[in-house]
Amino acid sequence: TAASLVDAVRGGLSLCRGSELDGVDVDLRLPDGLPALPLASGRCMRLVGNLARNAAQAAGPGGRLLVSVDGHGDGQRLAVEDSGPGVPEGLRERIFDPFFTTRGGDGHGLGLATCRAIVAGHGGTLLCEASDLGGARFVATFPDAS
Repeated sequence: TAASLVDAVRGGLSLCRGSELDGVDVDLRLPDGLPALPLASGRCMRLVGNLARNAAQAAGPGGRLLVSVDGHGDGQRLAVEDSGPGVPEGLRERIFDPFFTTRGGDGHGLGLATCRAIVAGHGGTLLCEASDLGGARFVATFPDAS
């Protein structure tokens, strides 16, 4: 089914309970006019919700969260980044492993594994890198219909 990635982002952010984003400055950069992609909208909303919750927790009260979508090559790119402490380079692949968590008793280690599976199911990629905000940037790429 074709769906708008921008609409999925808005929907995913609306799934976050109010308290999950309280105290965090959320900056949205969502352009108009991008074409629909072959997306399962509900799964993409779940992806955005998971990434936004993680970013807000990392940034903490008074932190920043930037969510953006843009055209990229033969598809579109979603980026969710935060002003938190970041993810050490040596852990940037391991954080996507099922049951791996850096949160001790607070995490189950399934959120990022689920996120990567959602993006892979759409033929895309999900990676973690350093953010210009000082924390982590999660970048999901989605191919177009061709």
